[in-house]
Amino acid sequence: MSSVAAASDEVTEDALVEALLRCYYLADFLSECFVEDKYKPPPSIATLITLTSKGKTLASHGKGDGVSPFEAHLATFLTMWAGDELLVDPEKTQLDGVRDLISGEIKRGKIKYPWIYGRTLYDAIAESTFHGDPHPSYEETFQLLEKLHSGVFQLGPYVCGPYGLIESDHWRLISPNLVVPGFHCDEVDCHRVHGVHLTPGENGVTKARSVIRRRIAKLHTQDVKYTDAVVRFQAKKNPPFSWADSRSLPFFLFDCFDDSDIRALLVRLMNGPGSKLRNRCSELELTVQSAEKFAASLSNAEVLQILLLVSDNDIHRTLNEMIWAGQVQVPEGEIRTTKILNAGTGPFGVRMEASHLGVRYTPGAALAQIRMRGIIDHCYPINNSERQERLKWLLREIDGESPAGKLEHALTNEDPLSTTKRLLAPDEQAYRITLRELSIPDDAHLNSSDDEIARLISWHIGFTLAEGSTELSKLLHDLATLKRIIRGLPEGSLGPAALSQIRQLSSDLFVNLEEVLKHAVTFICYTLLHDHFENGYRLEYSRNRASEFFTIWLKKQSMKASGVNIDKFALGDLMECFGTLGKHLVKIGDKPEVFLRSKDSLPRSFRLVDDNPFNFPFRHTHPFLDLDQRSREHLVRLVAAVASSFSSDKVLEVRNGLMHHTPNVPDSTIIGDALNSVEARITELASNGLYPLVYRIASSESDSYGRRRVLLTSADGPEVTLVRPNGLDRTGFPRLASAQSVIVGSRLGNTGEPLRFTWKVDSTYQNRWNDFPKRPPVKNAGLQSADALE
Repeated sequence: MSSVAAASDEVTEDALVEALLRCYYLADFLSECFVEDKYKPPPSIATLITLTSKGKTLASHGKGDGVSPFEAHLATFLTMWAGDELLVDPEKTQLDGVRDLISGEIKRGKIKYPWIYGRTLYDAIAESTFHGDPHPSYEETFQLLEKLHSGVFQLGPYVCGPYGLIESDHWRLISPNLVVPGFHCDEVDCHRVHGVHLTPGENGVTKARSVIRRRIAKLHTQDVKYTDAVVRFQAKKNPPFSWADSRSLPFFLFDCFDDSDIRALLVRLMNGPGSKLRNRCSELELTVQSAEKFAASLSNAEVLQILLLVSDNDIHRTLNEMIWAGQVQVPEGEIRTTKILNAGTGPFGVRMEASHLGVRYTPGAALAQIRMRGIIDHCYPINNSERQERLKWLLREIDGESPAGKLEHALTNEDPLSTTKRLLAPDEQAYRITLRELSIPDDAHLNSSDDEIARLISWHIGFTLAEGSTELSKLLHDLATLKRIIRGLPEGSLGPAALSQIRQLSSDLFVNLEEVLKHAVTFICYTLLHDHFENGYRLEYSRNRASEFFTIWLKKQSMKASGVNIDKFALGDLMECFGTLGKHLVKIGDKPEVFLRSKDSLPRSFRLVDDNPFNFPFRHTHPFLDLDQRSREHLVRLVAAVASSFSSDKVLEVRNGLMHHTPNVPDSTIIGDALNSVEARITELASNGLYPLVYRIASSESDSYGRRRVLLTSADGPEVTLVRPNGLDRTGFPRLASAQSVIVGSRLGNTGEPLRFTWKVDSTYQNRWNDFPKRPPVKNAGLQSADALE
């Protein structure tokens, strides 16, 4: 009886299962690689791989007709199974020898893998002759790979890359694949990164595999014992229900961080206490004296292959420490996630994300609740009476007869941030257990407040946190404070003491007012006048993008303001901007037909199909013109009112009198009227969505008729209810679950849908993806005569 046959009754032995898995992984590395036409693998590979009797029989059928015996032998190894019969003897196969042979072929450039992380591949395809074609020829594939780094992938312990095929102590499943994420199509209504099927060369191995596959085409039975044993073994190495799924790790690193950040990560890992990376580099015959100089000398592929020698926990912990220390800058309000790989991985659909709070593995809101429940159960075990009494005390204000009942009520009805602050932040034992569960150093935030700890924990579990506008909140707070002081003063002129106090408060107030108005006017101009579909972009807003558009628009206007740099504008300049913008909206509204979008620039489903039951709302190159008449009149009134009300209520006069130490100081009545005017106009702008605020989904309700009501909320604005279905299609609107700005006072056409824009924070990350997606430009987006009204 052969060793394989004898082992069939004892397949749970880890040594055999690991050998079998290693065979799988090595075969996958050989199956999913690019080789040139007529590539000949080294004949010695046949001496390293031992086939079963079934495998030898199939190999004999695969040889001939230009296929050598060792090529047929290798083709059988790559096939691995014939129904429930194993074709390879994993115990007798010299796995280290096969690994070394593959490693040598990679380093010689005979076997190639595509570099698919970051923008390199995406941009190379966008500049290629086959952009938009998912099936490039062999020649086009060859030319593409010549421009790229060596691809880095990991199967089990094996990591391929520029250093060949090396082994990591930390198993992962980052699979090589000749179908790579490569391009966006030319339709502006499609935002999926489509796959490109790379074409390798033809050789004897591929020919033999075709013969063998035909021989075993009808053998579909499987050996359940082997399958179960493999699943159990893999679960030990890569727990399938782990919240920390690392399959997206390379995409996350190179999509979300600068090259300098990634090299800083490598340096920190190499210099960390107890680090074994220097020893591993020595094994690769790499000399490391200064970690900084060493990291700077490496390509991205070399950096990644070395990083994959480190555990996921070490990478996760170190990235968190770098962000908290400010070594990696992530602006507050920004959440970075992968762009090329735009889907989660593993059973939980886990995505890796970064913010100013660190790096997290997020499974989505629904599963985040389950994750939180598991953490709380670990912090307050049901079989620990002391911890259960502690839980009962912390939940004393919550309805329920028992700790379990109270907890169920809290998880069902309370905001997750409140539950975190109640149960996980104030209790030191719970705090330490929670941070260990989240792979966060438990001594990193010992001096933080309960509020700060609760926000940190809630975000890392996977919950979305409300984001308010500090700028707007401070302005409204300062206005309320100054109005209260003014109300307490006698009418008439101000005394020296009162004047000094008011001047001190008003200085910050008017500076902040100018900042709020700058962000409002650029937001209004950009969102209502920019053609967001011109280059296939989604509806997205960032302050820099809006400011750049506003500057271009401003150059075309006749204004008294000096220059076009809005950062230098004072209150008088900003009042003129609002007045000019209001008049411009009226002007284009009088001749909307001039800005009609040409039919050939519409999405395909509206351009070529006449009976589409949905409506594409952006028929004009200015979104303002696609709003209903009532919305247009309402928004014009709000914009114009900033200039007119500030003028009639002497806001500029009050500002100059208080900020400049002149003898002509307005009396308390005039100041009070001016402050009331400022408060009224700013509140109007914010409540109608003309000052950019961050909205997120708060709840969603549906009925048996397919109708759905989605509630969006903001920390500083009114609630917004979206109704589905709404009859619109191909809008480019942000996903309901994403951070967004909503122009509450707008309605598209005859629908109840307001204009919505994905919220983007200006950063190096945003700049790197600023022209993403890349598509062929949409031609003839509007009529040329529109220039006359610009």
